[in-house]
Amino acid sequence: MIQKWFPTPIYYEHYKDLAHLRSLIPHLKKYTPDNNKELLVQGDIKTGVATINSYIHFDKRFKKIFDYIEEHAIKYAKVRGIDLDKEFLYLGKSWVNFAKKGSKVSEHNHSKAYISGVLYINSTDMNDNLYLAKYRKNDPLLVPNEFTQNTVLYKVEPGKIILFPGDISHGVLKEYNGDDERVCISFDFYTTSIYGKSQPPIPKHINDKLLKQIKKNYD
Repeated sequence: MIQKWFPTPIYYEHYKDLAHLRSLIPHLKKYTPDNNKELLVQGDIKTGVATINSYIHFDKRFKKIFDYIEEHAIKYAKVRGIDLDKEFLYLGKSWVNFAKKGSKVSEHNHSKAYISGVLYINSTDMNDNLYLAKYRKNDPLLVPNEFTQNTVLYKVEPGKIILFPGDISHGVLKEYNGDDERVCISFDFYTTSIYGKSQPPIPKHINDKLLKQIKKNYD
């Protein structure tokens, strides 16, 4: 008898209001280093821009989007078995990626996050895919089947949200070939054991100067 154990759930859904997503692009561009010298640049993207730890979910202009993201993160967390009466799931980091033609995103993971994810706002490359991988020691002579498969591709489409465990390796391995930039919001959710319903504090490592700059964008 063969039994399947240790499955890896991957969640995806589609945000229907694409016009609303496109309307956010000019505001998201304010978070690129060209427009904001206080923001850092992520090191794993080639020929593009990724702001790191910019906490754009604090920006009130994106409230509708992050309410949507949190709604689906909660659904996904429940599928994964988290008891939200004992654990608090909170959005800890968010940032924006702009990818130009020829760009790649090196394979990496966010090992400390319970949930990582991405919401695609724009992509004009019909062959654009998000690569996900869960590694284990494999014999290269194994015949590919449901037990030996450890990678999967998800087609990138405007409005698509994809959620996955933070320790899953992911990236964009083929060069982006769209005429317009790929634009997406990336984010990490964390859990913290709490008593009652108190909200987790803003993480101490958020730079006060950066917070002031973010608030200036929507004041």
